[in-house]
Amino acid sequence: MDTIIFDTLSPLPDVYRGAIMAVGNFDAVHRGHQALLEVARKRALHLGRPFGVLTFEPHPRTMFRPNDPPFRVTPPIIKYEFLKYYGVDFIASMPFTANAIELSADEFIQSILINTLGIHSIVCGSDFHFGKNRSGSISDIERHNIHCLCVEPLRDANNLIYSATRVRDELKSGNISEANAILGWDWFINGIVENGDKRGRTIGYPTANISLPHVIAPSYGMYAARVEHKNKVYKAAVNIGIRPTFEVKQPLLEAYMIDFDQTIYGDGLRVTPIKKLRDEVKFNSIDDLKTQIAKDVNDVKIIINF
Repeated sequence: MDTIIFDTLSPLPDVYRGAIMAVGNFDAVHRGHQALLEVARKRALHLGRPFGVLTFEPHPRTMFRPNDPPFRVTPPIIKYEFLKYYGVDFIASMPFTANAIELSADEFIQSILINTLGIHSIVCGSDFHFGKNRSGSISDIERHNIHCLCVEPLRDANNLIYSATRVRDELKSGNISEANAILGWDWFINGIVENGDKRGRTIGYPTANISLPHVIAPSYGMYAARVEHKNKVYKAAVNIGIRPTFEVKQPLLEAYMIDFDQTIYGDGLRVTPIKKLRDEVKFNSIDDLKTQIAKDVNDVKIIINF
């Protein structure tokens, strides 16, 4: 049965009430999140109850720190894709609005957990707080006869907690393999190919361009990457950044797909960076740029084998 996504503005259908629900933001759906989801899934299976997820959109950080640059590892559609993969029966996505921020802890419990969701129990991280000023705690929920199972943070071999913050830090440092080790999957960017200025075509390296308005930008520079287009995968040299040679202000992803010659404006791409090759550089001439890109393409062919 397909996973269904609800908002929390109206009560759940009866078939989903009485569920075991994992609760959290779940940006990145990293190994720690995966462990928590597995605990909730097994508990739901054991009790013969639906397995749901309660999450929040937009991410609360967007509301509290609106001037931050994009930070999401997994935009909503990708987050939902991964949550579905881990076996949830349904997702309740609570609109995190100005009104939601003002809900007291008791209002959150009564209005959302009891009236709207009718949950049986929740599975959450040990630091879970909710309600205005994060005033609510697990003990408040349990006073309403809702069972709470707290999962301690999962740690790696170096005793570091798996977290979205660590993933963001590694991506911003260009450490793709380290970020992927925390995630438990290969980080990627989905986007629609836009009509660009076609400079790449004039120098022999036409690129597919994707804006990065809603996803974290990794360390600016050139990457060896896999690019998926219509279920076929290509090797690619992918530049992410502001192109200092041409002084572009907004970050852009430009993918030169090797052995590819199609016009694909408006098509969707999935770009999976594998390894950072170099930082962005402001070149003194177009010839210098072409020479460097030729080297980048050769490096991509060596790094990515398929």
